[in-house]
Amino acid sequence: MTRNVPARSWLLVGAGLVLLAWLWLDGRRDEKRMRETHGPFDVAVASTEQDAAALPLGEALEGKLELTPKARRWYLLEVPQDAKSLRLSLSSPEADLDLFAAREMVADLHTAAFGSATEWGDEQLWLFRYDNAAGLQPGTWFVCVSSPWSEEPRQGSERVDEAQFELRADVAGARVDASLKLGQSIEVWVEPDAGSFHTLAVEVGQGVRELRIDLAETEADLDLFLRPGQQILDVDASVHFAQNPWGCESILVEAAPGTALESGTWYVDVVDWMVPGLSSHARVFASSDGQVPADLARLPVLPSSAGLGVPRAQMGAVFELMRGPDVGSGTCISKTGLILTNAHVAGPIGSEVVLCASWDPGRPAVESFRCRVVHSDMALDLALVQIERGFHGQALPEGYTFPALTLETEREAQIGEPLWLIGYPTTGGTGSRVTISVTRGIVSGFVADGNGRAIKTDAVIAGGNSGGAALNERGHLIGVPTALIESGSGKIGYVQPLSAVPAEWLAGILPR
Repeated sequence: MTRNVPARSWLLVGAGLVLLAWLWLDGRRDEKRMRETHGPFDVAVASTEQDAAALPLGEALEGKLELTPKARRWYLLEVPQDAKSLRLSLSSPEADLDLFAAREMVADLHTAAFGSATEWGDEQLWLFRYDNAAGLQPGTWFVCVSSPWSEEPRQGSERVDEAQFELRADVAGARVDASLKLGQSIEVWVEPDAGSFHTLAVEVGQGVRELRIDLAETEADLDLFLRPGQQILDVDASVHFAQNPWGCESILVEAAPGTALESGTWYVDVVDWMVPGLSSHARVFASSDGQVPADLARLPVLPSSAGLGVPRAQMGAVFELMRGPDVGSGTCISKTGLILTNAHVAGPIGSEVVLCASWDPGRPAVESFRCRVVHSDMALDLALVQIERGFHGQALPEGYTFPALTLETEREAQIGEPLWLIGYPTTGGTGSRVTISVTRGIVSGFVADGNGRAIKTDAVIAGGNSGGAALNERGHLIGVPTALIESGSGKIGYVQPLSAVPAEWLAGILPR
């Protein structure tokens, strides 16, 4: 899929207002204090550019910050013209400090373009050129080390009135890491120390009408950029790219009728800007015939569940679903490839959905098939998706079957009965892609939700679990995990039962 305008926007997810209770017994009372995340900052320590110290590239700079409320130190950083990525790193063994970056000094750090305000002291900020005006640009940047403390923190019985820190800025500039010939593939590593991108040069000869770049064999959410004639320092109309929540991206560039593509060097960038602090592996294919490489055209052989017990035998029928930026789960309920999921995962009728299958519970699911939404009801928050073809558009051969779960039609779930939830929660991985997860709980009760009677459960439901499988002890499907409701310190999950699925959707699946 080739697009000409970036569609990804970035959200800075702060820690919110978090209460840390440090219990201190000195024979008289318990002492508590509140840690504030960055909010409005009314007083700036460095208020002019002349007050800011220079931050050198590629060198660790040691500093000290007084831990008074709203304290901060500003630094000036010059980013070179050919910079593609910038990594800012802050570490302090004595106190939790926060890190911000902007094109100008701001009194309110909440308005800074980039910020990292975690609670464990070491902060990292990554900025990329691929984000155009919203990302890294050459020139002057202002970097701020800030204290989030409303009062001086403690180490043991002693108050800490200042913190030593180390600040470092590393820039990765335009370069070529390797050459890739048409009709061949190459293994690449996307490394944090190399700027979290990998650049390939592809030579395109005279008269070539099609250029296809495929990214495969990766477990990360990598993105793909392609440009003729020059390095990718700005994403304009000459840049082709593929950015999706999966990692196996493809770009196909076709010349206009009667013409050929620009000859010479084309630059390919493989980028990990979702979790740039981790190393990522991939294989890149380049071809000039527009066809899917033979290594990628083979349909997967789905794993067998023979001899496995609950819930391992059912895991092969629960898939990760992706539509645009949305990610969730779905359960196969027929050998012909009908997938039951939530409508907020699959979208309206006609939407295309990518299905990822799990071959190894310790690894992210693999992009395997493309599907189409055939039924969707937003009021019920249920949808039915049909697998139509392979991930790269391959036709499904006659007799190709899918692992399907048995639907529980003999009896309704009862309070206190155990159940299993299977899906792909977004909390289920440390990288940009997650692995399949199984949680266990009980049927905690029922609640009328306007569409019947939903099942309440204490089994863990998180974002990404939506649309997955809720199983009874026999491994039969009893419903679809749909939501998690939190109130104060309590939370409970909601499962849409099979009885809520319209009967006409299941025609030919349920026994008559």
